[in-house]
Amino acid sequence: MQSQAPRLTVLTTTRSVSGSAWQALASKLPITSRLQSSLVTSVHRWAVDSQRSACRNAMVAGTALAVRRAEREEVEEFLAGRVPGPATEQDRLDALQLESASSPDAQGHPGHTAHG
Repeated sequence: MQSQAPRLTVLTTTRSVSGSAWQALASKLPITSRLQSSLVTSVHRWAVDSQRSACRNAMVAGTALAVRRAEREEVEEFLAGRVPGPATEQDRLDALQLESASSPDAQGHPGHTAHG
């Protein structure tokens, strides 16, 4: 009589599996109880440690981003108080007209240009 190899069922999940679920899964596997317990403990410990590392990495990254954002805003405020905003073409033309109207020409006559 041929003995059949035990059938293993692969369970997949996209959600986190609790320790009791791992234990239930491991109880279906045909391995010794000591190895089974060690496997369940190792897998559960890995899941917990992995989650903690991911949370710690996320907090460090969030803190670094917050610091960079605060620095950028501080620089923007500093520059906004010291550097005039960009002038439009009309602003430049108005400034040139005021300049030419207030400065005397080469003969000392204010407001006259060579063409007009």
